[in-house]
Amino acid sequence: MHKNKITELSRKKRRRFFLRIFIFIFMISSLSYGIYYFFNHPKFQIKNIEIEDLKYTEKAVILKIFELNTSGKHVNLFSKNNILFFSESIISNNIKDILSVENVSIRREFPDILRVEIVEHEPWGIWCENINTKCYLVNKNGLAFVSAPEIILEDLIKISDDKNKDILGNNFVSEDVFSKFVRIEKLLRKINVSISQITTKDYQTFILQTKDGPKLFIDSKNDPVEVVNNLKTTIEQESIHEIQFKNIEYVDLRFRGKAYYKIK
Repeated sequence: MHKNKITELSRKKRRRFFLRIFIFIFMISSLSYGIYYFFNHPKFQIKNIEIEDLKYTEKAVILKIFELNTSGKHVNLFSKNNILFFSESIISNNIKDILSVENVSIRREFPDILRVEIVEHEPWGIWCENINTKCYLVNKNGLAFVSAPEIILEDLIKISDDKNKDILGNNFVSEDVFSKFVRIEKLLRKINVSISQITTKDYQTFILQTKDGPKLFIDSKNDPVEVVNNLKTTIEQESIHEIQFKNIEYVDLRFRGKAYYKIK
């Protein structure tokens, strides 16, 4: 009798054990199927990618980036095109790297629409490989972010150097130095002097060509306010009027508190 009770208890324990295993396998299978079904359900697959109007960036390139990152499946099971689980950060970073845009925002609209907002760089200048050759638009940080269109409506400052190097995606000089050009250009406009071109041979001395006027020599370490004040003081002290200013060949502003100029 005692042995029969032990045998019956053992059977019950085995049944409970196998039942637990069955329930566990059933739950895992159901969960796996649910995840698979959700990932691959047509309702949640991205069908429309809407991109706001762009001035310099080609929409086709953006769509191609999406295609490359949402085609296929993860571990051959889960669709990369699912609106909830597509790689938003990777796509955003790819767009920034390939197109050199300022910012990318991707917004989901369920169940199958993505809205893409691109903040493009605004052109400050135009950087050319050589005169009358391939040119690129440059933003206020000195970054060449896109090929320049054939017709440029903006009155952009031309930038050039003697280095034979790749331009697109690179900076003309460091952001710190380029910010000085931007600041100097803004301050010069306040005294009615406009810049048309910036050139350099050694990236230490820079030549700022004024419109219908002299070249201005500056150093990469010069302070923008001191440069412009130095020029302004020289013009006032020497009583240089507009016509005389146009007859000056150059003004050397590299030295603190001094300016040297040469008449044509």
